[in-house]
Amino acid sequence: MIDNSLFLAILLLFSLMFTFFLLTRYIKMLEGGDSVFTATNYEGKKIVTAGGIVLLPAVFLTAYYYYHTYGSTYDAIIYFIFLAGMLLMGLVDDLQGDKKHKGFRGHIWLFLREKKVSTGLLKAGGGFVLAMLVAVGTGVTSNTDWLAKGIFVALFANFFNLLDTRPAMAIKAFYIISIIFILFGIVEFIFLIFWVSLYVYLPWELSRKIMLGDTGAYLLGGIIAYFAVVSFSPLLLYIVLFFLLVLHMLLEKYSLSKIMWDKTLHFNWQQVSLLKRRGE
Repeated sequence: MIDNSLFLAILLLFSLMFTFFLLTRYIKMLEGGDSVFTATNYEGKKIVTAGGIVLLPAVFLTAYYYYHTYGSTYDAIIYFIFLAGMLLMGLVDDLQGDKKHKGFRGHIWLFLREKKVSTGLLKAGGGFVLAMLVAVGTGVTSNTDWLAKGIFVALFANFFNLLDTRPAMAIKAFYIISIIFILFGIVEFIFLIFWVSLYVYLPWELSRKIMLGDTGAYLLGGIIAYFAVVSFSPLLLYIVLFFLLVLHMLLEKYSLSKIMWDKTLHFNWQQVSLLKRRGE
């Protein structure tokens, strides 16, 4: 009988190697070309997108085997349906997304005015439906809780999508939030699997060879949202949901990328600080 720690190490090593195998071939197949799987990044450079396509198989094969061995086949299947669903919605947005209409307000106005369902609205609705699937496993009976968990998953996943404007932003957020979860007792082996796969993936994104796209960002946000919905107390869930709602309302008006990266804004802020120190 193989030792448990050795068994887990073998699983993580498999994810590492499988991620590298898929990633290098995915990039080699698409880089330098012009297809729906390439996009223009913030520097105006054409690079491979939809990096989540690489992450899901590398993560899921290991996760399925682990949860099938130490948990239940039912849990493993639910994980797969949820993660595959989140990835699929992000992929549709990457390939067919309407880039003219930004934010939930823009997608809702498009629906109300032109009776068109944008991929952004479809993605939000899909996240809501997938959250219902998760809620079934948590024994939710209140209609309010169903609604709250559905909105929570949609907003949390979209938050990661908003972060994916610069290399590694969404990945860093995943590392930080998952570590916080573990520190507060929400310990899941799937976090470690994602860490290993992202460790392999990260240098390629930092070198501007590939980006997560909606596909990868929605996948990372979705897995965090999943365990939040499953593990949070109702009070904590509602508190975080409130902050997510406020954040999204602010970002409907102010661009996150401009707030974080606009040099003019940073320069003006430095000027204000200097004037305050001078007493002007």
